[in-house]
Amino acid sequence: MESQFNAGDVVKVPFPTDDGRTLPHYGVVKLVESTFGGELVTVVYGSSKKVSPTGHLPHEFVLFEEEDLRLAGLKVPTRFDFKVSAKFRPEECALTGKLRLDDPKIANGLRRAIQAVYNF
Repeated sequence: MESQFNAGDVVKVPFPTDDGRTLPHYGVVKLVESTFGGELVTVVYGSSKKVSPTGHLPHEFVLFEEEDLRLAGLKVPTRFDFKVSAKFRPEECALTGKLRLDDPKIANGLRRAIQAVYNF
């Protein structure tokens, strides 16, 4: 069975907080995996707070161009922290858009954030 989600999709999910609650956040799908219990979608945490196109941390990827935001289903610049992710069932994820993975600027930004996390 083919998944309804793919890496690079932008979704809205109930992200867990440190105190056990959940808050709705946008995130980027990092991985979709099939398990015996069903499909799991790993989502990278997104936030629209403290967003800077040039002042973000190495492990963060920032969307700020109007066209990129529109295609992702976002209204304001958003940073995605590749050090923070969580797994969700597909029914917990609402697809809002996609990243333009064929755009070299997007692909390079994602590559830098992933390399910063995994040190390669």
